[in-house]
Amino acid sequence: MTMTCDDARDQAAGFVLGALSLDEAAAVRAHLATCEQPHPEFAEFGGVVPYLADSLDPVEPSVGLRARILAAAAQDIAGTVPAATTPIPFPAAAEREQRAAVRTSSRGTWVMRIAAVLAIAALGAWNLQLQGRLSGVEGDLAAAQAYRAAVTAVLDAAAQPGAQSGFLAATDPGSRATGVVAASGGSVILAVQNLAPTTGTQ
Repeated sequence: MTMTCDDARDQAAGFVLGALSLDEAAAVRAHLATCEQPHPEFAEFGGVVPYLADSLDPVEPSVGLRARILAAAAQDIAGTVPAATTPIPFPAAAEREQRAAVRTSSRGTWVMRIAAVLAIAALGAWNLQLQGRLSGVEGDLAAAQAYRAAVTAVLDAAAQPGAQSGFLAATDPGSRATGVVAASGGSVILAVQNLAPTTGTQ
């Protein structure tokens, strides 16, 4: 195995640590014996290894470490290592002010939207209230028209020969019921208003 100076430098740490295969270690020795270039890296690494051996406790590598290293090396050789993420620069003062203005505008937009929703809800409730009042007015108007028609019928009956008529008033002090009555030809016609609803056989 022929080894260049660059190859020897790359293998220096592994050689000093005794991590190379027999063939690789032999190639490094052969290169050092015949190379005219100095290789101080071997001496530097050689000075570190005894210090590490004396000062640090040995640690067993995890079971999958070798597999992960080999997989990473294979990806590096194949060129499939993901590109480093480009750091995002901190925004300049003008850009920060622009973003703050956008956030403020967004908050203002949301406030306007919420206000619009509340206004729509209030208008809807007011509309329902007006509809309820209108329904009550229409009901009162219908009741007044019905009472007027009933009073007309009572007056027509009271105009018949021999008819008798009179006014009706509630005996309960809490009741506001009033009306008119006419009896003619064995028939009685009533027109009553503000009478509480009757139940059963009343």
